[in-house]
Amino acid sequence: GHLVFSTLHPNDAIGAVARLLNMKVGPYLLAPALRAVVAQRLVRRLCEACREEHVPTAAEVATLRQTPEGTFFEGKGCESCSNTGYSGRLALYEVLSISPAVAEMIIRQASTEELRRTARSEGMTSLSEDGLEKARKGLTSLEEVIRITVAE
Repeated sequence: GHLVFSTLHPNDAIGAVARLLNMKVGPYLLAPALRAVVAQRLVRRLCEACREEHVPTAAEVATLRQTPEGTFFEGKGCESCSNTGYSGRLALYEVLSISPAVAEMIIRQASTEELRRTARSEGMTSLSEDGLEKARKGLTSLEEVIRITVAE
């Protein structure tokens, strides 16, 4: 076999499966050929010189549809980061592993919601969850996670 990397532009890893099926790739061909699908989004990295603790606002809590737990940070802005509060980029990831259960669902053309439920039950972490974890570690801000993953 051959290892092939390709790029699509769906909103998440599950969406890539749906996109390939919409492109008329036969599900009986797709399921055994896929090993994994990775969704990636870039967020701005907080400036380490000026980041400070941040208490989530009511608007952030409402947008996230949950009260995020942990300590979060935001960039105050300094000379080091040209008063932006950010310096560099950081990737958020979502990895869909094609297990036998997921492959069977692809073959029978299950809905994206069914695929998502199965993948989540098998341990898949969403882009927003990866973003929240990186925000808890002080690598990026809640504002960035919301900006990048709100369409999810």
